[in-house]
Amino acid sequence: MMTREKEDLRITKTKKSLRNAILVLASEKSIDKVSVIDICDTALVNRMTFYKYYQDKFELFQDAIQNAKDEILCECKKNHDDGTKECALNCAKNVLDSIYKYYMEHRKIIAGITKFSGPVLSAAIAETGMSALTKAFERKEGNLSSKYPADLIASCVYGGFIGLVEYTLKNPNKFTPDTVKNYLSNLEVDILDRNYNLI
Repeated sequence: MMTREKEDLRITKTKKSLRNAILVLASEKSIDKVSVIDICDTALVNRMTFYKYYQDKFELFQDAIQNAKDEILCECKKNHDDGTKECALNCAKNVLDSIYKYYMEHRKIIAGITKFSGPVLSAAIAETGMSALTKAFERKEGNLSSKYPADLIASCVYGGFIGLVEYTLKNPNKFTPDTVKNYLSNLEVDILDRNYNLI
């Protein structure tokens, strides 16, 4: 498989189509029952092109999962780190906002893959989110100090956050995604702020 450095635009678009295709198909049936022909037909790519970039459907599936993690991580890194409390909280909030956005945009695919193949995609998202949150909480320059270890705070915050996201997905008639996003924005600030002691 090629590295994620500079690729020809045509290659990038082809691989993106293949990744999207396997995620859609894996949300409709077990990955074991998805064929390369299915993937190529969905992506509008011929088999020769498929095998030019991937050895098999499992390598493609792993690439699609890694790409999802990369997308979220890219969003999470948008805040500049200046070592202040405000920066740490903004970075952590940005991580949660990025994950919420990804979940809402891909909720059917995430639910389908979880149903047929287990929480492969959601676990990858969690790994990325936990790592990014932990890094946000490890900022201790200046007079910024945390009451608790960064990884414990990250685990607590992410667990509560993802519980709210899953509750929203299971109760679509009770709360709209925009309503929950507004609630989360306020909750994130309150919850994150209380985990830091600057006195």
